[in-house]
Amino acid sequence: MLDFKQLLALIDVSAIQTVVKITLAVVLGSMIGLEREARQRQAGLRTHAVLCMGSALMTMLSFYIADNSLMQADRGRIAAQIVTGIGFLGAGAILRTGVSVIGLTTAACIWSTAGIGMAVGSGFYFGACFTTIMMLVVLRILSPLETRFFKQRSKHTLTIHTELGENTIEKILEIFKKFDTICLQLSSTKCFKTNVLELKTDIHIGDRNLMIPLFSELTKQDYVKEVHLS
Repeated sequence: MLDFKQLLALIDVSAIQTVVKITLAVVLGSMIGLEREARQRQAGLRTHAVLCMGSALMTMLSFYIADNSLMQADRGRIAAQIVTGIGFLGAGAILRTGVSVIGLTTAACIWSTAGIGMAVGSGFYFGACFTTIMMLVVLRILSPLETRFFKQRSKHTLTIHTELGENTIEKILEIFKKFDTICLQLSSTKCFKTNVLELKTDIHIGDRNLMIPLFSELTKQDYVKEVHLS
């Protein structure tokens, strides 16, 4: 009958380290993934757990190949490619709709989660755990504070059909100013046959609650024929 010490001697220490690292990577990645899943983001629980685990495995593999190679090899060669590869994955999470860009936080989380996995794979456990805690603090605590203390501007694209006339654009810009709206980009197309001026503009509106009043104010103008919002 083998006692505990003899049993430990039969177990490969590297195998134990591998199990611990992969398990810890999955746990830390899942913690971040749960937060993103709760907010119904594109990359959720499984994505972050698998991403963190894969980063840890590739970092361990980079060290393993270098240490067991007959020739002198760079231990960080494979691990260095993780940062580049995750950059492409994060770019896929960024979407642009009109003037709105979404997915930046998700992309940053993907990139940071890969870093956590690399830290676990290299044995830097404290750094990986502390970074995970700080990420959760930033995502859960700073988000409500940002919404409360900083003015959130809503981004939209407006297409306005108006009658051709003097100072039409100036009048519309005055309405924008009245409703705390910033015109980011403005283009116009004249159609002399139908006597219509088409304006396309990308706007930032200071208060989302002013969107409907702004829309109503534009439609009330006699020279405005149509208003499309996207």
